[in-house]
Amino acid sequence: MFDPTAFENMKVVLEGAIYDKELDGKATVTNRKDLVNLSTLSRQYEIEISLPDHLTCRSSILLEATIENLASELLERESDSQSGSAVTVRFTWPCRMDEKEAVQLIGSLETIWGKERIIDVSSTVQYSKAGGSHASYTVASVSFGRLVKEEQMDDLLMMTDYMVDSLEMLESLNGEF
Repeated sequence: MFDPTAFENMKVVLEGAIYDKELDGKATVTNRKDLVNLSTLSRQYEIEISLPDHLTCRSSILLEATIENLASELLERESDSQSGSAVTVRFTWPCRMDEKEAVQLIGSLETIWGKERIIDVSSTVQYSKAGGSHASYTVASVSFGRLVKEEQMDDLLMMTDYMVDSLEMLESLNGEF
């Protein structure tokens, strides 16, 4: 039997917390990806949710570990800061925002996630050649500027609460954008 890596342990805790939200009726899981890239020996786990009966806004949390993260953990280097996983939270909804709305959104997300987080907002329009139609959508991402370590597992649990809070805020603002 082998010892699971920190990535595996964090993935299991994160997945359990998200599915607990679904069991409590606070979220609906809409997608899940568990990827291993054999050429770079990296891992990615992403799980996407929406509010029940509100599929307009979606949120996903992405957990990533590179070969450097794994090697640092397996070689048990006490002073190495590469041990852990990168975490990014994304919010996506069908709407195009201008700069003023994006600044307001960043402020709203900062009240939930904290001012020390890195929050980016981008709006995109996709055009279809076939019908000449287009679709607008906005993506907001929250990153932490650091690796999350196994000792910070409680942070992952809090992030799932913040994801639901952020989705509720976005759904309430959806008509304003």
